[in-house]
Amino acid sequence: MKQCEEWYAGGWDSPFRHEELKAEGITHVVAPAAQHLAADYLRVVYRDHAYILYRVE
Repeated sequence: MKQCEEWYAGGWDSPFRHEELKAEGITHVVAPAAQHLAADYLRVVYRDHAYILYRVE
């Protein structure tokens, strides 16, 4: 849980974040609609008024 909290605190564009997510087997990330996650390896696959679902590529 602590690792997840650290990820959501920011730094999605960190050079190591993508590697960390892949190493943990994470394929998707969900965030509140107001919290856009900017990283070249994240693709929006669903969006509504409350949430955005990203695929980790």
